[in-house]
Amino acid sequence: MDFLGCSYEGIDDVGVKTPSSSARFSEDDKQFLNTLFHTKYLWYDRVPDAINLAQYDTPKALIDAEKFGASDRWSFALQVEPKELGSFLDSDAIGFGIGFRTDLVVNYVQIYSPAWGKIRRGDTLLKINGNDANANLVRIQARKLDEPTRFTLRRENKQIVVTLTPQHYTRHVTLDRIFKSGGKTFGYLRCDRFSEGLADELAHRFEDLASADVDEMIVDLRYNSGGDISQSVSLMEYLDGSHPGEVATHLRWNDRFRASDTDYLFTSPPPSHALHLSRVIFLVTRETASASELVINSLKPYLDDVVVIGTPTDGKNVGMRAITHNDYTYYLINFYVENAAGNRSSSHGISPTCPALDDLQYTMGDPREPMIQTAVYYALHSQCPDAQMGNQLGAPYPGAHTQFVDGEKPLPVMVR
Repeated sequence: MDFLGCSYEGIDDVGVKTPSSSARFSEDDKQFLNTLFHTKYLWYDRVPDAINLAQYDTPKALIDAEKFGASDRWSFALQVEPKELGSFLDSDAIGFGIGFRTDLVVNYVQIYSPAWGKIRRGDTLLKINGNDANANLVRIQARKLDEPTRFTLRRENKQIVVTLTPQHYTRHVTLDRIFKSGGKTFGYLRCDRFSEGLADELAHRFEDLASADVDEMIVDLRYNSGGDISQSVSLMEYLDGSHPGEVATHLRWNDRFRASDTDYLFTSPPPSHALHLSRVIFLVTRETASASELVINSLKPYLDDVVVIGTPTDGKNVGMRAITHNDYTYYLINFYVENAAGNRSSSHGISPTCPALDDLQYTMGDPREPMIQTAVYYALHSQCPDAQMGNQLGAPYPGAHTQFVDGEKPLPVMVR
């Protein structure tokens, strides 16, 4: 299995846990992990030649000691039963379905989750069951299945109380809408992750979009941190179905495992309802990573114009292949991701064509959002708003990353 996805510190999904200090990390485990670093790891030549394995009691400690410094922000290990891995990587979830910034302002609500339609972007979490809210308390309550939780929120300078009940639910990762502006028909697609069920959702979304005969497409990847490469290619070919059989993206391993290099191709024939666009406009933030960056970079050889609205993306132009040994599954960086022209996206992130604010007073996809207004302006004028207009639309928000809870933090998901 190959993976693309952001790093994370904990998983709340059922059946999955990060290795704990009490987990057994044997000498055999250490030797196996050390061998992976010296063979299949992308930067094997930057791994310390001699290391005292006895000093390390957990996979995380050994990974931190052997990985290639600041260039590798992603390698990790999980303690997980193989039979449970598919559920972890796909669409099963448990909890409320919210994400929030470090200041406890909600900026993400999972589509059709228990919080959907009850908690809004821009709400501030004040209290939980009468206690002062904090990230850990939200996570604790999110695990208490079928137990109602009372949230006190600040919304538009008023305090309100909302009761949510954490549940098992299926993640839905896309929404679409169609609107008109300046004589053009715009299609909007929100895509939150490249999970295994995405292709089925895309088939329905693009049936709507194709029937509307859209002139411009806005693809919202602002909280999509990665996923299954084959699913990201599906999105690409729905956006531009003009290249059946051609290379969509390429995985390049280190020089010891060049035989593992892989081309992902556009399907032939292209999917029904595929569009044939010359330009696509993407909405991004620092949370946009990995397979999302792959989509943006890999469309560049094929489209006349790939437009990026928002802030610089994460900068993950690499991926990993999951390898299980004993009780652990290891995800070490194994390959670079390149487009058909052999180019990688920047490790510093993809820079926006036009900066724009992720304004939390609006629901994602609302045409009044500064990001969407900026995208529409570019589509109509083929340039960014000028300084005065840009100030009206909002400057980029430089704040902290989203804290995702109850299984909603972006996960690395399977690449086929």
